[in-house]
Amino acid sequence: NLLFLLTDAQKLISFSPASKQFNPQNISLPENSRVSSMSTYLTYLYTLDPDNSTIYRYPRSEGGFGQGASWLKEEIDLKGTKDMAIDENIFLIKDNEIIKLFKGKRESSSFENSAHPVKFSKIFTGTDISNLYVLDSQNARMVVYNKNGELLRQYFSEEILNAKDFAVDEKNNKVYLVTNDEKLVQMEL
Repeated sequence: NLLFLLTDAQKLISFSPASKQFNPQNISLPENSRVSSMSTYLTYLYTLDPDNSTIYRYPRSEGGFGQGASWLKEEIDLKGTKDMAIDENIFLIKDNEIIKLFKGKRESSSFENSAHPVKFSKIFTGTDISNLYVLDSQNARMVVYNKNGELLRQYFSEEILNAKDFAVDEKNNKVYLVTNDEKLVQMEL
């Protein structure tokens, strides 16, 4: 139940909503890495480095995370990858498609398109989330897929047009958007 933040200086900080405290976390990122996205799954932290076409996995250890290792088991070109979301799979947004990875390898997957093609900008899911949520800021919408790629719903809102990131609370049917002007906006599903 921690939120991890990576600073511009490549320092990792955790935030505990329970104690409302920030704490520095030890992590040794590769020298030339540029982390564009990170997420946790079980006791691991995963970082996406599209410039080096790598996803690193770091095991939890006392005071932070241990030595990272490449999680990929096959060569995959990740240059241009915009975002990452994790449950037992890793979902990536690259070149306006969703790529599904399992145990370090690309899985065959197909995500249904709507009548108006989706312009993927951000992706969200988790182990306790039933679906896959994709932000299409350019078209002011959020698209909901099941994890097999079937399009379930679309939500349209002018607030999404200004969104740069988001999170979904399925249990309470809410979406939280972080806007370009640093506001937090709540929407009902």
